[in-house]
Amino acid sequence: MRITHRPGGLTIRDSPGLHWLLGGLFLVVGSAFVAGAFSAGNLALLAGGAGLIAIAAGAWVLARAPRSVLTIDGGVARLRGKTYPIADIADVSVVVSEDDESNAIYQVHLVLRDGARVPVSRLWIHDRAAADAVRASVVTFPLP
Repeated sequence: MRITHRPGGLTIRDSPGLHWLLGGLFLVVGSAFVAGAFSAGNLALLAGGAGLIAIAAGAWVLARAPRSVLTIDGGVARLRGKTYPIADIADVSVVVSEDDESNAIYQVHLVLRDGARVPVSRLWIHDRAAADAVRASVVTFPLP
């Protein structure tokens, strides 16, 4: 996650680079299959169909990549199209879980006054220090 402090505001971005890499790979390989279909003779329909499926899969992966941006500015927090007044945020916590290999994974949550928990990122990370840095940036952010 990338944390950007600016006068009167804070932005935390989580960009899933590996998802984008996978989606881009599908698009490139699919495009190569479609281009190759024009010279594949009897296999043109099969190659073209496989290419279109790969392009669709790449577009689907890119569209569903779990990118998150938390912006705190002017007394409100904005996250994934929703706005939360700063006064409604009671705490910021780091949630700990386990991955499929029993290693610790972390996710930062905004804890609202009504008890609801809102994940800052849809992704879980293995780096506790990074999760703590995000938490500290939000907790210590100067309110208006």
